Amino acid sequence: MAPVGEIDQVKHDFNKLLSEIHDQKTEITISEYIYLRILQLGVKSIFGVPGDFNLKFLEHIYDIKGLNWIGCCNELNAAYAADAYAKVSKKVAVVLTTYGVGELSAINGIAGSYSEYSPVLHIVGTSALRKKRDPKVESFHHLMSASHTLQKPDHYVYEKMASFVSCCSGSLEDDADAACDMVDNVIETIWEKSRPGYLFLPCDLPEMKVPVERLYSSLNLSYDIVDKQELNETTKKILEML
Repeated sequence: MAPVGEIDQVKHDFNKLLSEIHDQKTEITISEYIYLRILQLGVKSIFGVPGDFNLKFLEHIYDIKGLNWIGCCNELNAAYAADAYAKVSKKVAVVLTTYGVGELSAINGIAGSYSEYSPVLHIVGTSALRKKRDPKVESFHHLMSASHTLQKPDHYVYEKMASFVSCCSGSLEDDADAACDMVDNVIETIWEKSRPGYLFLPCDLPEMKVPVERLYSSLNLSYDIVDKQELNETTKKILEML
C-alpha cells in the first residue's frame, strides 16, 4: 500500500481534476470513466499493445491528464511489465490488449500474477456487443470457429479461459449504471484479493455516456477481516515458531 502522504496527494489531485471535468460537462464516456477510476488508484502508467478491438478505447487515454500509455512490443511483455509495476509500486497495475490473439498472448503473464498475488487489471477490447447478440452463424476475425459448422462461434470463449487465472471479471454491456458498477466492483475485488481481474469492453461501447457524478462515490479499498480473533491467534502461533 502506498504511503499515507502519497494517498492524500492522489486524492487531492484527483478531486481537483474531477471538479474541472464536472465544470465542463455532466457526462463522460465509459472509456473516460474507466481511466479516471484507474487514475483514482494513483496509477500513472498503462501497459499494452494497440489492436483492432481496443483502439477506440485507447484513444481516450489522451483525454485524461496524468495517465501515460506505455506501448510494448508484445502482449506477454506488457503483462510482465504490469506485474512488475504492481509489485514495485504496491498499487494496482493495468494492461490493455485486444480480442483473441492479444489477450491470449498475455495470459501466461496474467497467470504468473495470479500465482504470485499481484493486483493487475487486464482490460480487453472485444468483439462488438451487437455481434455477440446477433443469432446469425458467421465466421469472425480472431474468433475460433465452433465445433459444428452450423453453430454460432462463442464470442465469450476467451473470457471463460481467463476465469481460471483471475479473481474476478466483468463483461460490459450497454446499461450505463450497470457498467459503472461492474467497473468499480472489478477494481475493488482486484485490490481486496491482490490478484488479477478482467474487464471486457466491446469495441462498440467506448463512447457510451455515463454521468460524471458517479465518480464522486469513492472506491472501497478497505480490507474485510472476517475473524479478528482467529487472525490474532494465527499471528501469535507464527511468531512463537520464529
